Amino acid sequence: MSNFHLVFIAALSYAAGVLFSCLYIQLLSKHADNLSEETVPQIFRQKKSKKIGIRSQDLRDTFERLVQGPGIALSSPRLVIPAAIYGCWGLSHNFASDLFDFQLVPAMVGMFAYKAAALVQVDVTMKSNRLLGAEQTAVLKREFKTPRQKSKK
Repeated sequence: MSNFHLVFIAALSYAAGVLFSCLYIQLLSKHADNLSEETVPQIFRQKKSKKIGIRSQDLRDTFERLVQGPGIALSSPRLVIPAAIYGCWGLSHNFASDLFDFQLVPAMVGMFAYKAAALVQVDVTMKSNRLLGAEQTAVLKREFKTPRQKSKK
């Protein structure tokens, strides 16, 4: 195989990961939109008592959280996406052909590339908010001076 062919396969695998990432983000936003207080089990909504020592109720609550927490997380269809990428890789190697060999690492990098983009977006937003905040503070200080401050000038 030529280097071009290997790079092309890696690029296609990365693109497939990016497409899976888009599907993952869509499912994540749908999950966040449907999230409400009623969907969260009572054990996660109750206030924790601030008493010293371990009580039997604390042990029961901890056990319920350990059982119900992963159940909630595992019931999400979003977890199927990384499994589908791994399944594509498995199918590619099971039916190996010289034409296309799905690469797992570039696909997973493509799948999680949205996280880096989200971090960059948060950083840019925070920087622009800081700049905007400084400008707004300066304008507000100019506009809302007390009569005493205005007479000093």
